Amino acid sequence: MIVNNEQRPVERVMDSAFARMRTVVDADTVIGKPMFLDDGTGIIPISRVTMGFLTGGGEYSDTTGKASEFPFAGGSGVGASVVPVGFLVKKDGDCKLIHIGDKTLYEKILDLVPEALEALADAIAKNK
Repeated sequence: MIVNNEQRPVERVMDSAFARMRTVVDADTVIGKPMFLDDGTGIIPISRVTMGFLTGGGEYSDTTGKASEFPFAGGSGVGASVVPVGFLVKKDGDCKLIHIGDKTLYEKILDLVPEALEALADAIAKNK
């Protein structure tokens, strides 16, 4: 049985794998659905998603060029990792990103900037 161009079994394998991958990863996986507390505080979970995809296949025949009994062999695989990064919290009109885990030096410095500006403003106000 020779596979014609209209059937394209490798594409069918890839389409099936991608369709299943789409069910795992969507916008709600990276930026989660908002949750609201009784006091009106809104919390949105944020995650990092890493995906890997592999597919392959081949058409086989004997040395005379005639199709063998099983002319196509193929397979695919998908690997996924979802790691929570933090939460976006909105309370009383203020938004704050709360990180989970270790912060980089850059993130630590950015977190200190608002506190440093407030301390500087307080020091200037006291001198006046």
